[in-house]
Amino acid sequence: MKTLKLFLFLSVSLFAQQQLLAQKADTMFITGKNSYKILPHMAYIEDTSRVMPIGKAVALFNSGKFKKPDAITTFNAGITFSAFWFKVIIKNTDKRARLLFLGIHEHVDTLWLYKQTGNKVLPEVFTGFNYPYTSRPIPNRNFLFKIAIPADSTFTYYLRARNNANYMYMPFGFKNADNYMADETGRYQLLAVYTGIFLFVIVFSLFLYFSLKDKLHLWYAFYVFATLVYLMMEDGITYEFVLKNFPGFRWALNEEYWWYGCMLLWLYVMQLFTNQKRDNSKFYLLTKLVMILLGCRIFIEILMAIFGIKLNSTLSAIVFNEGDIVFCAGCILLLAGVIEKVIQGSKQAVVYLIAISFGVIGTLNIYFNYIGLTNINLVEPNGMVVGLTIEIIILSFALTARYSLFRKEKEQLLIELNSQQQQLTEKIVSTQEQERRRLAEDLHDDVGATLGALQLHISNLPDEQMANNIYLKNYFAKALSLVLKVTSDVRSISHDLLPQDFVDSGLFETIQTRINDLNTGGNTQFEFVKEGDEKKISPIYAITLYRIINELLNNIVKHAEASEATVQLSVLDDSLQIITYDNGIGMDHTTNKKGIGLQNIQSRVNFLKGDLITDSGKNGTTHIINIPI
Repeated sequence: MKTLKLFLFLSVSLFAQQQLLAQKADTMFITGKNSYKILPHMAYIEDTSRVMPIGKAVALFNSGKFKKPDAITTFNAGITFSAFWFKVIIKNTDKRARLLFLGIHEHVDTLWLYKQTGNKVLPEVFTGFNYPYTSRPIPNRNFLFKIAIPADSTFTYYLRARNNANYMYMPFGFKNADNYMADETGRYQLLAVYTGIFLFVIVFSLFLYFSLKDKLHLWYAFYVFATLVYLMMEDGITYEFVLKNFPGFRWALNEEYWWYGCMLLWLYVMQLFTNQKRDNSKFYLLTKLVMILLGCRIFIEILMAIFGIKLNSTLSAIVFNEGDIVFCAGCILLLAGVIEKVIQGSKQAVVYLIAISFGVIGTLNIYFNYIGLTNINLVEPNGMVVGLTIEIIILSFALTARYSLFRKEKEQLLIELNSQQQQLTEKIVSTQEQERRRLAEDLHDDVGATLGALQLHISNLPDEQMANNIYLKNYFAKALSLVLKVTSDVRSISHDLLPQDFVDSGLFETIQTRINDLNTGGNTQFEFVKEGDEKKISPIYAITLYRIINELLNNIVKHAEASEATVQLSVLDDSLQIITYDNGIGMDHTTNKKGIGLQNIQSRVNFLKGDLITDSGKNGTTHIINIPI
């Protein structure tokens, strides 16, 4: 009998002790610390009807029909359409009143907080993403609730959470008010660093696009921008900025089409970066199909947001699951497409695979958290932010190297193209000069000789016939005059086609000979000033320079009405300079600019990649030509 009594006593004591421990475990004790893990002290009820009133929720909690979270900081129900009621008992054991902030992540559409005082349960705050920003008790990126507890007092709080989306992911924070805001300041500073990195990459990518006209850099900038918007949305920064300053753009704050938009751009950038095409990839068509499905999903989400279209739970589940399947397929095709290029031997694909590995791991970390498969953050602030930042940094370096390589290849190609063009032009000019030489020789040797014989024949007519016939004498005198003029014209044309002894005499001496001819019997006295070593000038350049100077001389003789003129040719270390000056009447730009002579000069200067400057006035005309060598 004594043994039975002892057994009963021990059983009752053990039960009472367990009840006391359970009570302590269910109560959040405020002891003066700066922060607390509140979730383990909470109880929750799943409301599948989504409309359970507070009275029924309190009754269920009091009857013990609740569950305990299995996490420390984040309540994660995964994919669900249910609403949830939470209960927490908070006891202040400190000797002074405490003000704490209960912080809940931005991704909750409806949050109702109730406080129990005695037997009454009264509403404290109604807020959530579907409410105006002004409904928030404290302006912040997250939802912050003030929990003010006097010394040595106990209060019970109830929280209702409901989402219109298909998942319930709620990180909880419970900290001393001052410490919470200090931590928020540090968080904002950290996110500012990440934002600065992303913005720099966006600006740099746009610079590369406008420099290279390569659409990869433009779409990469779009991808980085969309990623930045989503990451800031994930942390609540985008919501805070838009809802506070531009509430009319609430429809744009839908994580799903930014999420799917990032994946769509991710796939397209991969195709551009790795040069994935239909004829070199087995995954090209599948990737395009996934991109089309993502685009359709984004379009539908935007229309639903703009026009306020709501789907029932069945259709929402179908759309949500379809989006999940397409997103996972996109991740698989992203990796498969890059790995395929690595196998094909693409070095760029190796770099891209290393880069996106960080982004994919970080993205899947967040994604698995949302759907309830995991409930961890690999790194702070979260795996997606860090992973995508590392990816973007690596890819930015890769694109910079690609830009440098592309620029060098472009410069080399331009050099080769210019060289080929120069060779072709020189070959054409050489052919023209050979033809000019042949024509000049034919005119000199054949036509000139024939004209000389004709002149001799006409000059040797019998004098007695000429003396007896005045008409015949005048006729042959006129014929002889025409022969002499034709002979002079042929000699002049031959000289223009190829100056006599140009190859043997050189450029300087040929120009001097031409000027000496003009000074003999002409109205304009020319002076020729030469400087430098003419051996630096190639034969093609030399004959072209001669033709330029000869055209300038002809213009002075025909149009300038000058008494004096100077021609200066300077051979410098890396350039040639031609300066002509006359003291004539100047030139009319409106008429002379279209003259054949000036056009010929300009075209020859362009061939030599030089520039022509003309200064003309009433006191004369100056031409300055600079040509690189």
